[in-house]
Amino acid sequence: MKRIAIIGAAGYVGLELARQLRGCNYEVNAIVRENGMFLLRDSGFNLVAPSNMSSLGKVDVVLNLAYPTSGLVQFYPLKNKEILETIKSLMTSHSRLIHVSTQAVFGFGMERPVIVGRVPDVRDYPYIEAKIELENLILHNFKNQAVQIVRLGNVWGPGSGWTVPFVNKILFKEAVGVQGIDGYCNATDVANVSSFLAYLVGHDNASGTEFYHLAEFSEYRWSAWIRRIESLLGEAAVYEPNLPLYPASLSQEIQKAVSPIMPGPLYRTLVCGRFCASWLRSLLRVLGEQRYARIKKISPKALPAGYALDPSEALFLTILSSQTRFETSVPKEWVPPLNFEESWARVENWVKSAGYL
Repeated sequence: MKRIAIIGAAGYVGLELARQLRGCNYEVNAIVRENGMFLLRDSGFNLVAPSNMSSLGKVDVVLNLAYPTSGLVQFYPLKNKEILETIKSLMTSHSRLIHVSTQAVFGFGMERPVIVGRVPDVRDYPYIEAKIELENLILHNFKNQAVQIVRLGNVWGPGSGWTVPFVNKILFKEAVGVQGIDGYCNATDVANVSSFLAYLVGHDNASGTEFYHLAEFSEYRWSAWIRRIESLLGEAAVYEPNLPLYPASLSQEIQKAVSPIMPGPLYRTLVCGRFCASWLRSLLRVLGEQRYARIKKISPKALPAGYALDPSEALFLTILSSQTRFETSVPKEWVPPLNFEESWARVENWVKSAGYL
């Protein structure tokens, strides 16, 4: 019987994967912290706390769904190293590693060239830096083993990190796009994601390093989803008149912060910017987490924003406005189980059952 270890199994993709692997002839071990075990109590998985991983012994496939999600963003590299050590403790010379990453390694606006291969480390937003760094840590540490890196498009599905914001923003009259700009959705349904990961788990002919991109609905624009949600809710979507500046370089970011020189924009750029904040995070890592915590306690309070859109809203609109397709690149023999209409039907049923109507 094939033995599998899943890191980060209590997340959105992990829970769907648990449903799809149920009944398969695998021994599935979920590496999960105590606060996530209750989510997998009916999965049929063997639930293993990180402190008990040494008892597992040899596993055939290690599937990593984990990435830094909590704590101070300037210490995400330390979180990456913790994840790497977890992977190392599970891998043997005969194990295969499947690592799940994201299209964001090419930028939130998809402004860097999309390549089905290794991406160099760059200065960028914390999430992007962390995703690229973890990919490259894995590639560096497992050069002589079978490694499959799967970059996902925007994960869509019932109650996903995309469907919930869309429904809420339309209901509460918040912007779900920019007037006159209809970006590619680059979406992949969570059920299709789990199906593809299950396919990889079951196929043992991998060797060396393989890269896969999954966004089976990438040819659709965001409006294809938004129009249906509008119709379902009986509410019209709201759009921003202009696309917020998405800095393509450090000089653009600094120019935005200091021209005009205002405390609010300057503070927000330095703390939440794409490039300035990356250098700032590096400096803070030199200080160390404990010293930073002591300094932060006596720091002055944050200045008022002075913006109609906060940085997260601006990034949201940047993703929705991207004119670059993140095209699927997977083996031809794998076929997504859900098409666009079937994917929408699942989301529609979720909106109804969640009580939005």
